Amino acid sequence: MTPPVPTFSQIKAQVAAIQQKAVSSYEAIGIHAPGRWTGAQRQEADGKLYLIYPCDSPLAVRLALRDPVEVSATKVLITPLDEQSLDQDILLRLAKGTLFPINSWQIAKTLFGATTVDPRLLQHRWMADMLLDGLAADEYPTVNGGFLDAETVWPLLLRQGMGLKTSPLDLRALLEWSIHPDHIAHYQSASPAFKAAAMDWISQGAGAAARLVLTCAETCERPDTAAVGLALDVIFNPNLGHQLDRAKGKLEERFLNGVSPSPASLAAWSQAAADLLRSGQISLAQQTQLVQRADEILTELGAEPWAYLSTTSDLGFTQRLARFGQALMPLLETPNPTTLGDVTTTYEAIQAHRQARPSAQPKTIERRLDKMAMALRLARWLVQETQNPAPDPQDLTQAIQYHLQEGSFLDWARLSLRSGDPLGDLSAAYQALFDRVTTVRERHSHQFAQRLQNWVDLGTEHTGFIPIEAILDTVVAPLASQGPILAIVLDGMGMAVARELLASLQAEDWRPLVPPDHPTALLAGLATLPSITETSRASLLCGDLTSGDQALEKRQFTTHSALVATCRRHHPPLLFHKGTLQDSQDVGLASPLRESLGNTQNRVIGVVLNAVDDYLAKGEQLDVAWTPQEIKVLPALLHEAKMAGRWIILLSDHGHILDSGMTYTAAHDGERWRSADSPPTDQELALQGQRVVIPPSHQIIAPWSEQLRYKPKKTGYHGGINPQEMIVPVVVLSPALAPSPKSWVAAPLDTPLWWHPYSPSLHALTQPTPETASPNLSFQAQPTHSELGPLFNLIPLEPIPETTPAPEIPAWVSYFLASPTYQAQRQLAGRLAPDETLITRLLTSFATQGYTLPLTLLSRTLNQSPDQLQTLMPSFQRILNIDGYAVLTYDGVFGQNPRSNQTATLNHNLLRQQFDISFP
Repeated sequence: MTPPVPTFSQIKAQVAAIQQKAVSSYEAIGIHAPGRWTGAQRQEADGKLYLIYPCDSPLAVRLALRDPVEVSATKVLITPLDEQSLDQDILLRLAKGTLFPINSWQIAKTLFGATTVDPRLLQHRWMADMLLDGLAADEYPTVNGGFLDAETVWPLLLRQGMGLKTSPLDLRALLEWSIHPDHIAHYQSASPAFKAAAMDWISQGAGAAARLVLTCAETCERPDTAAVGLALDVIFNPNLGHQLDRAKGKLEERFLNGVSPSPASLAAWSQAAADLLRSGQISLAQQTQLVQRADEILTELGAEPWAYLSTTSDLGFTQRLARFGQALMPLLETPNPTTLGDVTTTYEAIQAHRQARPSAQPKTIERRLDKMAMALRLARWLVQETQNPAPDPQDLTQAIQYHLQEGSFLDWARLSLRSGDPLGDLSAAYQALFDRVTTVRERHSHQFAQRLQNWVDLGTEHTGFIPIEAILDTVVAPLASQGPILAIVLDGMGMAVARELLASLQAEDWRPLVPPDHPTALLAGLATLPSITETSRASLLCGDLTSGDQALEKRQFTTHSALVATCRRHHPPLLFHKGTLQDSQDVGLASPLRESLGNTQNRVIGVVLNAVDDYLAKGEQLDVAWTPQEIKVLPALLHEAKMAGRWIILLSDHGHILDSGMTYTAAHDGERWRSADSPPTDQELALQGQRVVIPPSHQIIAPWSEQLRYKPKKTGYHGGINPQEMIVPVVVLSPALAPSPKSWVAAPLDTPLWWHPYSPSLHALTQPTPETASPNLSFQAQPTHSELGPLFNLIPLEPIPETTPAPEIPAWVSYFLASPTYQAQRQLAGRLAPDETLITRLLTSFATQGYTLPLTLLSRTLNQSPDQLQTLMPSFQRILNIDGYAVLTYDGVFGQNPRSNQTATLNHNLLRQQFDISFP
């Protein structure tokens, strides 16, 4: 066979290989090959000069040898003659005294330092030529053991032939390569032999789906392989049957060159595309382009209506939101576990979507997801309320307690839906849900107002709450006697806002504190009548029922006897109003305020913030989520307080209601109160007594309904006798790792069970409530707490029972408690063993609500604060995890963030084995 005409790259490579082994003295290198070499006779490469002579006769060889050249140049003679055609004196002047035949694999072996070549490579002569043509002299790695294998060669070929540099190579890496248009163009321009061999090699490591990806890459004009992979999740979805057969045919013809792929290959391709999107290996812009192109493909193939089946499609995410709204409507007509199950299923589908991942959420998506969580909570509550309604309150105390434990959460959830959603169907569902829950809340408001009317008229003792004028004496002063405090009055903050704000503060490592055995994280105060700033804030800061302006508040606060008694002589209580919080020298806090906060000699500092009241007047176009960052200067106040070791007391003078289609009736007094100069309507009540601070007659008429206002339209109003306006929060906060004041403990997690969207306890929500004796809500001082101060005469020390009964203890839990192994474990643990009641509740919670539970839900069902649960978990593990076997495990950091994914898991099969008990 006639040797092939050599290329310059082959000549250069072979010369380099020969020079490594040639004798030190020779005039030229002879290469046996056709002499019809068309390259230039002078070639420079890598800083070296090559003089190439085609020699078709012995005379031509002799003339070439005689031709003078530069000392540094390499003379190369190319001849079709064999060694028998050349005289001995000619051969002696050549390197190694011989002619070297052109052999690409032989050259490659030399360059790689190999003695043998993988048989899988030798069958492809073009591979050697490709290696020699495409690599620089320093790009040939020396192989181990002298064996040049396919695993060494193929990465070099893939990089050269198609721009694929990833190693190790899997399907996701192949898709990542394919999103670059230049890579696709490179591959499409490669030789058929290379593409066929590359497809075989890549599919060996990346699986059969790699053949489909490369077929798509060769067929498509655009880099669509990853986008097609995302679309496959819909088009070949097994739940659709034959509904998308036409779309499948179009896809196979357009993107797969008519190939009908196997389900396994399609699934692998689809999964790899989704993994690429989640991996963070491609930029946000590339992710966006990829998802948009996948949606375009679905539309082009006629599969757009089924995009909701995709966990990555933006179009599908919108459809999942719409389906959530569609599922809500039947629940509003028939609230029961079946319709709730449908709503929960659609909600979980949204949570499974790519856009619901915290790392993928812009603020707008996060807010929409928060609203969906609120809607699901309201749906759960509505089922509970329909099938197991809460009993009517018997007095004002019970009405306040209901608002504290349930109503404030309901208001937080429903009011978050006021601004609707950009999606029309979902917005309509939110409005319908808002109206339905508001109807029930109106009944609650009427009941509260009637109990308030009776209490004000009779002037009876207060139990279960703190009148606003008593807060300084019962909360602020006792805490200030133990250490420096910062009392922050958020004018207009109701219980719902306080709940929302507290959730953010807890996520920022602030811990709510309560008296021992108090069932909620907030204490309840009661505003004056009318519930306006002039009376309620003045009464709060003066410590007496009164009305007045800032000057009166400042004078009375700084001279309040109980506060002064806690302060040093030259450091009386300080109060800062809005105009003194900031100055031009400090964009955060005014210098006097900052200096005062940093000086711990100042035991009592009060600050009045008007953020909520300002929102009511000017926030009509805003959809506010109440976080510390939304309230100007609050983050700076919290920071300075933490640095100075101050406890925080969040207070409010009154709450508010928001305008949601209110009726306007003109009156001359307040936004939500009027003089008793005409009889009350069916939305109003008349109140009289000393608690009515103004007017001088101590008589007013105020609406209990949130549907009535007396002044021009604003975002919100206050002054009425709705619980949202009258009941004010008192929140004591400490940094998470700071010591608590004496007789204060970490608050329990007090969210209702229906608040946890991931709780599967539908059964508990719909069980009838057994008849029980009314809880003891007396606020008379108890002997064991007489030394704790006046606050403990004002609040109940026993939690109000749940409206749903405790679940029945499963039989296997009883077997467990009676088992010899459990008894032995308790003896080993000694005093470190947790109370058996808690063990029982722990196991029952897992048995009735699923064997993996959010830590927030577990904290709630055990009625333990996160701090307490963090202490208890090792004790539970000490009993359950025999010899280190992981019966009970938990992950994450303890906290009260309801969006967290921190969970605890009980391995019930392992429990059965370790404790030798039988249960399903």
